[in-house]
Amino acid sequence: MPSFFDLGLKSAVQAADTDATLITIFLRGGNDGLNTLVPFADSSYYNLRPTLGIKEKDLIKIPDSSLFGFNSALKGLSKIYQDGNLAIFPATYNLNLSFSHFESENRLNYGLTENLTTGWLNRSLVKSNVSSSEKLTAISLRNSVHEQLRGEFNSLAFDSFDDIINNADFDYISKINNFYNDADLNNGYLKDISKLGQNTFTSMAALKEIAIKPNNLAIYPDTYFSHKLETAARLIKYSKVKAITIDLDGFDTHAKQNIYHGILLKELGDALLALHTDLKDSHNYSVLIMSEFGRTAAENGSDGTDHGMGNCWFAMGPKITGGIYGAWTGLETSKLRDERYLDYSIDAGNIIGELIQHNFKINPELIFNSFPYKKVGFTA
Repeated sequence: MPSFFDLGLKSAVQAADTDATLITIFLRGGNDGLNTLVPFADSSYYNLRPTLGIKEKDLIKIPDSSLFGFNSALKGLSKIYQDGNLAIFPATYNLNLSFSHFESENRLNYGLTENLTTGWLNRSLVKSNVSSSEKLTAISLRNSVHEQLRGEFNSLAFDSFDDIINNADFDYISKINNFYNDADLNNGYLKDISKLGQNTFTSMAALKEIAIKPNNLAIYPDTYFSHKLETAARLIKYSKVKAITIDLDGFDTHAKQNIYHGILLKELGDALLALHTDLKDSHNYSVLIMSEFGRTAAENGSDGTDHGMGNCWFAMGPKITGGIYGAWTGLETSKLRDERYLDYSIDAGNIIGELIQHNFKINPELIFNSFPYKKVGFTA
């Protein structure tokens, strides 16, 4: 009887393919873009936020901007920006979104409209003719397949890389795999089940082979989110992964935002810097940092902010052209939407669309229903 690792599995973990990998990071809850990239030169900012407004002297200045500064917790992102690999979109939104977490997350994950039932990442993999026979091609780093990856293309979901390696009984898995190999493939139902089982178990075998220390003396912080980015880096180095999804929760800051928001931003920025240092210019990858909506321009009475519209998104990677993109729409009352929400100058669909085009070499309009795509210009 052949062993589990004699089944041609090691080919799945050869040196990384030259094709691009797209990582999406969803900041769940609605990140406050105005206290992430702070428009300190817009005087209305401090009028709207007498308590939550971050003083100019406490910001990380951006050399080529006289308007914005990074939240001091984002030293990691500041370094990536200095290296020329971070694109910033300070005023991003899409009018198909709403003030509901559920509705906005679903529309961003499935494709901006309410009548799509598969994720835009999954449809991109299908349309680009990526081989579904490759193991570890599409990964959700959580306990269930991410909405962006739901659909026809086979995806794998696991929350903890080490849990699979340390806790899996590979002798038992080998026996189950042999059962699938011996299934009556003339039976349509068993054929489908057999294929699914083999994909799952061969992917687990490939995962067992991926164990490597970070490159370039990169140090990943000891946080739950950072461990996921380290796993993403290992997958990029030693598999043909094309899409990885990661969530970071906790951004629904209705109260005590001045306590919690900075902690989350530091966790985000430090982990991204470790990824940037680890992969450097040796791998072709892109990261999209997104959130379902922004927050109200004005603070509320609980030292927090409420659900809003315009928000700050980011994209990073070795082939991302760094810079600040899109006009600043302003915080004066007359410039706010409904006199309450930051307006937008870049449609979220165009940011997602450009990364689809860049990574999968397909027309984004094939992925979204009736969306008039226009390139922003942040990819090389």
